[in-house]
Amino acid sequence: APRREDPEIRSPLAGTLYFSPSPGEADFVTVGQVVEVGATLCVIEAMKVFNEVKAERAGTVEALLVTSGDDVDAGQPILRVA
Repeated sequence: APRREDPEIRSPLAGTLYFSPSPGEADFVTVGQVVEVGATLCVIEAMKVFNEVKAERAGTVEALLVTSGDDVDAGQPILRVA
């Protein structure tokens, strides 16, 4: 059987994660949404720089594993796309 890809998307760096571009704006993604490769999933602020986290594969967002505004560590699972 083909190896199933790890559905968890991990944070590429430590910082503060936000699921929307700015307060009051719609989130980049919601649970149940289908995303394409390259779609922005969230941004992580580190040292006043906002780093976009993009989907590396297409799929459906199954779960958000952290809350917008949370501090995350590099390698920490942040959402699940399968």
